[in-house]
Amino acid sequence: MNASLGYRPSYTWRSLLAGRDLLDMGLYKSIGDGKTTMVWKDSWILSVKRGELVPLNEEAKIITSVCELLDADGRTWNQQVLDTCFDRITVEKILCIPLNKTHLPDRWAWKGGSNGNFLVKSGYKLAMRESWENMNLTPDLFCDVPTSLWKSVWKLPILSRYKVMFWRACLGIIPTIYELERRGMVINEPCVMCEEKPESAFHLLFECQEVQNVWGMTRFDFSSWTYHNSLLEWMTVEWDRWGREKQCVFVMTIYFIWEARNQRKFVNEVVNLNGVWAKVERRWDEACVAGVRAKGALAGLFRDSEGVIHGAFMASAPALNDSMLVKALAIKKGVEVARQMGVLDLVVESDSRLVIDMLNSNYKICKAARHVTGEQIWQDSLPICINDVCTENFH
Repeated sequence: MNASLGYRPSYTWRSLLAGRDLLDMGLYKSIGDGKTTMVWKDSWILSVKRGELVPLNEEAKIITSVCELLDADGRTWNQQVLDTCFDRITVEKILCIPLNKTHLPDRWAWKGGSNGNFLVKSGYKLAMRESWENMNLTPDLFCDVPTSLWKSVWKLPILSRYKVMFWRACLGIIPTIYELERRGMVINEPCVMCEEKPESAFHLLFECQEVQNVWGMTRFDFSSWTYHNSLLEWMTVEWDRWGREKQCVFVMTIYFIWEARNQRKFVNEVVNLNGVWAKVERRWDEACVAGVRAKGALAGLFRDSEGVIHGAFMASAPALNDSMLVKALAIKKGVEVARQMGVLDLVVESDSRLVIDMLNSNYKICKAARHVTGEQIWQDSLPICINDVCTENFH
């Protein structure tokens, strides 16, 4: 750590020394027997940097190694010696340092890792920490954004793409015309939806006359946007007052408005914004049925020989780690619904080759199961027909 750059150093040596300051910030001595750790020169107290430890008096400077601060057996700290060398706060910090009972030698450890090992990820975080602390993503906001806002957003029981889009819209990092021009691009185009006013994120999502009809169709009151100048400011004030369903619907609506905007701009589609709210309601119903947090979803379609859809079904399923089992349950549910609809001739299609192969299996027990109505469970003893089939299959 004290090596010099030297005369005409190589690129490798320059690179190593360039990271020395970072290592100095994150490295510390993990105390074993305390013999190789210098009290006043090394970093061995996590919250005290190397060279910042100050002796309580001149006599304390006589102590050089950490082993001199331990009892004779080296298993505990010597409270009396600590009190004569350090102030009360420092003594309390030292007493919190666990000692190695097997008298292993001291070793270098890394502050950023829970086990003391260095990771590039933890090194990067340590190097960028000061920059991140001084970074303000919302310089024009008149109030502080609580961390609880983002935690609440990421915990919403909806798909991640909706939440990421909402987060980007709050921070103004979606590529609206205003944001692109602010970053140096020359576009000179108005809002894609109304073709009148400049297209900022807040205008596109709320102020635009074309979009206001969407918010007017919702079953929740979102009219308070008129009292704010930005989405993040609005959310900072009102987000915690909303219920979970209102929050989810709001986030999904923003996503589908942005999706409609992109379809009109890049695909040149004629977009009907009146269908946005119906799409949001449908996605929310799917999320409720699926139970995003703890359940899976089953769904299927019924088509005739010409491909015309005559019906569909959707149902929740237990949380299962086996995707094949979920698809088998979906087929089972589809057969049950088809029977209720009076379908006599049914062809099953699925993207799971394994499940289809099992349905077409030559095992007699599988063939017998196709003709069973409802569920049949035997625990104590098997019927003779099932016992014969099992015996034949496995011999």
